Amino acid sequence: EPTLAEMRGRLDHWMTATNDLGLRPESEKMYDSDMAEYVGRGNKKDAVLVRNIELMKQWAKDGK
Repeated sequence: EPTLAEMRGRLDHWMTATNDLGLRPESEKMYDSDMAEYVGRGNKKDAVLVRNIELMKQWAKDGK
């Protein structure tokens, strides 16, 4: 059974071999534009969604 490190290595190899777009993170401006569709639904902002978006932004800054 493959270890997590082996599986990550396989994923990295596959991403490189297929020129996966995940290798090039999108800009925060593009992310905000994409997420605006979800945040703007309904009459009020979903607090959980807003917190999740902020967490994803922090992870991106941290290189995760």
